[in-house]
Amino acid sequence: MEGQALARKNFSREFANFNRNYFIVYALLGLGAVFAILSPNFLTLPNIMTILKQSSIIAIVSAGQFFVLTGGDFDLSVGSTVSLSGMIFAGSLVFFEMHPGVAAFFAILIGLGVGGINGFLVAKVRLPAFIGTMATMISVQGVAILVTMARPINKIPPEVGWIGRGSIGDILVFGVPYMTIIMLIVIIGVFIITEKTNFGRYIFAMGGNSEAAYLSGINIRNFKVYTYLISGGLASLASIILVSRLSVGDPYAGSGYEFDSITACVIGGTAITGGKGKIFAVLVGAIFFAMLFNGMTQLNVNTFIQQVLKGVILAVAVTLDTVKNKK
Repeated sequence: MEGQALARKNFSREFANFNRNYFIVYALLGLGAVFAILSPNFLTLPNIMTILKQSSIIAIVSAGQFFVLTGGDFDLSVGSTVSLSGMIFAGSLVFFEMHPGVAAFFAILIGLGVGGINGFLVAKVRLPAFIGTMATMISVQGVAILVTMARPINKIPPEVGWIGRGSIGDILVFGVPYMTIIMLIVIIGVFIITEKTNFGRYIFAMGGNSEAAYLSGINIRNFKVYTYLISGGLASLASIILVSRLSVGDPYAGSGYEFDSITACVIGGTAITGGKGKIFAVLVGAIFFAMLFNGMTQLNVNTFIQQVLKGVILAVAVTLDTVKNKK
């Protein structure tokens, strides 16, 4: 009897923890049910694969944003980093005829450079994250436009198309997209780092109480730089996938990803003030985000209304997070 009571108590505690950390799962299921009723094409396999592809890029950018948010800051430059890195990747392939691996290396190097600049401004110069990353966002977007005078780069070599448009295997008559596999590898990697290593614990400690973390011996400035480096690197990885998927390098391709990534993190339960969050909940948040706009597009909802809804979702998510933290 005591064993059964203990088992029930443990189950109740785990269920309560799941509800607290992954409430977004219920929202995702509810949203999917609504769109399935309103749109007969919503639950078709091609559309489900489209949602997976759309959410994969958002999830990768959000994974980098997750590090910065849990560390107590945020990164407004990820969208510009996607744009610039994508232009570098596309330009290296088309104009310099580089091997795709070398072009990807330079693209990721650009992202790490932007992340390093953000880390220097926020951690070393001690600019507020809003000012520092906004300055970088504006400057990097300007460079992305300047590189090709605001013209897209076309004629991307077809051999890189497998990254964004290819799939592997044949499960239930559809293949698993490579970009989704890459996204899952990133999410699992972030989970291991944040949940199973001292590095992850230090990031959460820094975001939860920076003064206490400093007094415990954590080098706050260095770890802030590390979070921005990761954010920039993952934004560059997302840009490579995006160029491969669209077969074009667009200087405006990353527009809006800074707010999409923050929103995906916050609706996934990541505290906007830092110190709390689960990367798998962020993944569900990214899928929720992609599913919402995919469903509205199928229902022919005006794109301007969708843009308004983005802001509303972000405001509501931050408000709920603030109320939860106060409690």
